[in-house]
Amino acid sequence: MFKKTIIIDENYEGVKKLNSFWYVYDGDLNIDGDCEIKINLRVEGYQRVKGDQIVEGDQIVEGYIVILGKKTTFSLSLKQDRYRLYFMSNIIKIGCENHSPIEWKKFEDSQIEEMDTGALDWWKKWKYFVLNTHSELVKIYGKPNKE
Repeated sequence: MFKKTIIIDENYEGVKKLNSFWYVYDGDLNIDGDCEIKINLRVEGYQRVKGDQIVEGDQIVEGYIVILGKKTTFSLSLKQDRYRLYFMSNIIKIGCENHSPIEWKKFEDSQIEEMDTGALDWWKKWKYFVLNTHSELVKIYGKPNKE
């Protein structure tokens, strides 16, 4: 089966540079296939991806996200104090760190401390919020298919 992959970078039609860090897509983003986002993208509308979504930068969606792929059943992004959080059914991304929920639970304080200056203080304050939020999202939206 052929899977179409759309790579969104600074040259993707409709993407404009907002500032030195963010790019913006003003409107609805409908992808009929897989989506790979290679930039820090802000979508100011509705986002619908019929496939898998991989985000290498940060992403803000002003409207709402629907992902109909096989590897994730939900996607939620929010900013909590100093870090952008990105929740998917099998991944929690905090800042630039992507790990499974199990890995996040098992990290020692020394490992968190090495990730970023001040990361351990942030983690001690927000750890339970992050893990509980992810757990509740899994309860509501389910785990990904294993295909």
